[in-house]
Amino acid sequence: MSDFIYGKNPVKEKLRSSQKLDGTLFIASGLNKNDSREIIEKAKDKGLQVVTVSRRELEKKTSGKNHQGLLLDLKRANENRIVVDWKNDLDKAIKSGNNPRVAILDRVQDPHNLGAIVRSAAQFGISHVFILDKNAAPFNSSASKSACGGEEYCHVVEVGNLVRLIETLKGLGFWIAAAVAAGEKKLWDAEFNEPFAVILGSEGDGVRRLVLENSDYTISIPTLGKIDSLNVSVSASLVFYEIFRRDSAVK
Repeated sequence: MSDFIYGKNPVKEKLRSSQKLDGTLFIASGLNKNDSREIIEKAKDKGLQVVTVSRRELEKKTSGKNHQGLLLDLKRANENRIVVDWKNDLDKAIKSGNNPRVAILDRVQDPHNLGAIVRSAAQFGISHVFILDKNAAPFNSSASKSACGGEEYCHVVEVGNLVRLIETLKGLGFWIAAAVAAGEKKLWDAEFNEPFAVILGSEGDGVRRLVLENSDYTISIPTLGKIDSLNVSVSASLVFYEIFRRDSAVK
């Protein structure tokens, strides 16, 4: 199987990564040489095949998405989220004296929301974003486009069961908080002095009851309340920023 990554920024970020890549870079004929020269050189350095095609063919391959003349077709076996040994990574981080921060997504359905969450996670030091392998948006080409290369700095990990994941994280020393509309603590009152995981729920139903029951406590983002709720990717950004702000203050 393969994954598509399209658009200038996502393609550039992927080519900047230290990962080994296997696949093909498709470039639209007529693309500005200044835009394409460096990209072609990096693609060839990584051993990727470079093929020039018409814009119409790229539109077919991306189902009419805004590809900006660039498309990476990569074999999925090399994807970061597939090969990462997340439990070992987090255990090592904790034993070295760090407090890793991760996010758990409970059935987020929109790949654009997923991509935006990964983008914010990369910006604010969230090391892993856990998603369900079923009944949730996959980290596909649409999500990658929205992430703008964020998956190169934040592992996206598919899991089969969130309750089991939470149990494993607690065993490593994590505190788990679920973000809900009426939380036990306001975001600015929460503590982030330990390894920390935040759970963010689906666009329609939020966090499921069983997942809530297995979290340590709930948090909410105070607002004026003029609109029913925040978009999940906006909520994620606010939580991630508050954790980053607090971590930066103690360094």
